Amino acid sequence: MNKRKKLPTSLLQPSTSTPTAGSNHVPIEIDYDTSTNSFNEPSEALELDKVREALAHMILMDELPLTIVESDSFNSFVQVLQPFYKRSGVEQVKEACERIFEAERRKLKTIFANVPRINVTTDLWKSEVQDIEYMEITAHWVDHNWSLQKRVINFVHLPPPRRGVDIAYTMINCFKDWGIEAKVCAITVDNSTINDACLVILKEDFEVQRRLLCDGKLFHVRCIAHFVNLLVEEGVEQIKEVIETIRESVKYISYCDVRQKIFCKIARKLGIKERKLILDCPTVWNSTYRMLSVALRFKDVFPRYQKRDHNYSYCPSVEEWEKVAIVCDFFQIFHDVSNMVSRSENPTSNLYFIEVFRIKEILQEREFDPNPFVQNMISKMRSKFDKYWGEVNLLMALASTLDPRIKFRLIEFVFPILYGDIKAKEEIQNVKKTLETLYGQYMALIPSDNESNVQTHQSSESDNASSSHTSHSDSLSNEGWQRLKEHIKKVEYEPTVKSELDVYLEEGCMKIDEGTRPSDFDALKWWRDNQLKYKVLSQMAAEILAIPVSSVAPEEAFRVGSRVIDCYWETLDPETVNMLLCGGDWIRAMHGVKKPQKVDDSEIEISCPIK
Repeated sequence: MNKRKKLPTSLLQPSTSTPTAGSNHVPIEIDYDTSTNSFNEPSEALELDKVREALAHMILMDELPLTIVESDSFNSFVQVLQPFYKRSGVEQVKEACERIFEAERRKLKTIFANVPRINVTTDLWKSEVQDIEYMEITAHWVDHNWSLQKRVINFVHLPPPRRGVDIAYTMINCFKDWGIEAKVCAITVDNSTINDACLVILKEDFEVQRRLLCDGKLFHVRCIAHFVNLLVEEGVEQIKEVIETIRESVKYISYCDVRQKIFCKIARKLGIKERKLILDCPTVWNSTYRMLSVALRFKDVFPRYQKRDHNYSYCPSVEEWEKVAIVCDFFQIFHDVSNMVSRSENPTSNLYFIEVFRIKEILQEREFDPNPFVQNMISKMRSKFDKYWGEVNLLMALASTLDPRIKFRLIEFVFPILYGDIKAKEEIQNVKKTLETLYGQYMALIPSDNESNVQTHQSSESDNASSSHTSHSDSLSNEGWQRLKEHIKKVEYEPTVKSELDVYLEEGCMKIDEGTRPSDFDALKWWRDNQLKYKVLSQMAAEILAIPVSSVAPEEAFRVGSRVIDCYWETLDPETVNMLLCGGDWIRAMHGVKKPQKVDDSEIEISCPIK
């Protein structure tokens, strides 16, 4: 008869550490046959479905290829962890991914059913190898905890020719599929003419079914990250030859230690403390900006190095360095705006007005610069800015007034600078009128007992008298009493009823602590904490602040050009690609992890030798 006993797994292999107190470590018992000196499969069979589900989660979360399950090295590693693991095939894991996708999709549909308004962003992906384009459609909303949420709801293949009407109907079908066609409030897209045509069709279709907020003035939002990238492209175009020269200079000097030592020796003699050069990633413009700004600090070193090394032929001229310095001044402001996008997963729309104003201000200040180089660059940037500003200035103005730290103070400050005193008054009145109209729409849409804030200067006796008049007038039809009632209305002071909007705007701006960064303030949290005071206005504020100002993912804020589809995805059918990308986004949200970063876009820092 075989003798068997249960051994904890910790006894089966040497260990140099012991579980800490309070840890969740629980030894797993394994069936060990002492007569044969071998392990038997556990009495409770390994739950392969759970293993495959966990494997599917890993594949979706990290965007791994399905074929990883066929890798010999992967299977060898897993079998070391669990000797009874049975190899899964691609189709089995794909089916597990599809089950997870469908389950999460049902959950998301339930959430959307209870959300009053949803905003949408789109972003295009391209293939480096094939003529394939996909459109990523993302839904944004405010959850019950007053936190911004977003999920990718479709990753759809766009066959050529890509036209505005095709994109519009693709989006309409997506909205109907998710049951949100009556909830879409605003759509944020890049600045292409195809998207302009698409939004015209969508706006017309939506207006047939229901009334859009502010008569559709907030429906079409232009992406701020794409807009800034267009301005950057104009600056890069003006000095592209110089950028290439500096890039080659950095490559040349970093080629060997001898060159670096000579370069750094010259820098030390000139009193330059900077000890590194940067080689940029050309597809990420803030990397190029850093390369240029660092190279500017060594501008006096390069010509002196050229005298020491006659093979070096990439030294920029004095005039070229002046152009680089001018462009970098603009890039600094552009960088601050895009940095706000990249550093926040879900930035609210109130954060951007002051930054966009800085762009507008510098364009106005340098418009009549005597330098022809500056004039030419400003002219091209100004035309792009005007197109963008015309579409978003109202949204940003409204969002800023719903920031309790700012209210109307920001537009009162910046509009005279942007428009002049006379035109500024008209623009400020337009914002006020739009805000009142918008509030009126929410009053009609959101049920409430009464206005939450009623201000009256009458005494309690006057209130009682008024109530008495009202109750008597209902029962008396005598003409004399009716005329007396009308007379009393004319001569006596009527209670002044103030709306939530009036009360909010009349109160002073919230004070800001000196050490607090502006971007650290959570406007949605403030409205959540004050929702009992502002029952209707808080709901309106939450939905306006939730309108996305950028359509790109934070990690893509500085990227030049379209996002690139993974080469593995190009081999899959569109339905599978949609399942993998959407499912991955949902699973990452479930586990609270960010999308894995690619390492091929990183810049290179070249440190100079100390001696």
